[in-house]
Amino acid sequence: MTKEEFYINADNNADSLVAEYRRLAALTDIIEVVAKEFDGLVYNKRFAERISEISDGIIYAEHPSNDIVNILTRGKIHSYPFATLASVVLTDGNRVSAQDFIAKANEVKQMYLKKAQDIEDYKIAAREMSEEIQEKLEALQNCLALIPVDIRQLYKIPSHIKADYYVC
Repeated sequence: MTKEEFYINADNNADSLVAEYRRLAALTDIIEVVAKEFDGLVYNKRFAERISEISDGIIYAEHPSNDIVNILTRGKIHSYPFATLASVVLTDGNRVSAQDFIAKANEVKQMYLKKAQDIEDYKIAAREMSEEIQEKLEALQNCLALIPVDIRQLYKIPSHIKADYYVC
C-alpha cells in the first residue's frame, strides 16, 4: 500500500465513522417520541415493541434488570456490534419518565455529535501528525541501526521499532 493509498483509506474510514456517529445521533430522536407516548406508564414489553416498530426494527429496548432499560441499535463503530442510544434507571414503581429518557438520549446524542465533529476537526491534523510520527520513527530506526548488537543487548535497546503505519 502506498502512502497516498493509506491516507485515502484512512480518510474514507474517517468519513464512514462520522456518518455512523451522525446516524446514531439521529436515531435518538425516536426515543423522545416513544418516551412521550409512555410517559407515566409502567414499563413493559409494549414500550420495547413500540420503539422497534417506529424504527422499523433498527432500535430495540432491553430490560436486563427490574430497574434498568437499555435502548440499543446495531452499530458499525470499531469492533462493537451494538451502540447504546440510552440507558435509563426506572424509578417510581418502574414507570417511564419521558423526561429521564429524553435527557439520557440527548446526552448520548451530544456525545455522538461531538465524536463526529472531533473526527472532522482532527482529520487534517491527524494526517500531518501521522506523517511527522512516521518520519521520526524512520529517523529512530536509522539511529538504532548504527548501534552495535552487543551494546543493544547490554542496554536492552531494541533492534527495531515496530509500527503499524503505511508501507511505502
